[in-house]
Amino acid sequence: MRPPTDRERLSAGLRAANERSARWSGTGAPQQLRRVFRYVPFTFPQDPATEPAYAARCVSGEAACCGAESGPCEHPAQVEDWLLLHAQETRHLWYQRTFTDWTVLERSEEVPGR
Repeated sequence: MRPPTDRERLSAGLRAANERSARWSGTGAPQQLRRVFRYVPFTFPQDPATEPAYAARCVSGEAACCGAESGPCEHPAQVEDWLLLHAQETRHLWYQRTFTDWTVLERSEEVPGR
């Protein structure tokens, strides 16, 4: 015996879901339940009440990461200035840059193709 593959596990789960959706109606006769799934489009716009944040962290180092951080910045140019200054002071060359923003899920009323 061997453990099931991901494909076999997914197939079994799908089969079980299909069996659950085709349950007995309670009258003694099996009844196929008809379900209609509709596509509902959503958008993910940036939350206008917040500002994006940019940052960088130095991950250079021999035995361990340097760990120096720029802290949150309002513009990518501020992060680049910090990167250049830190590189000049330490000769470190490897950094992790991050961009963070916030979004509010919105349902779009437009349905593509209609």
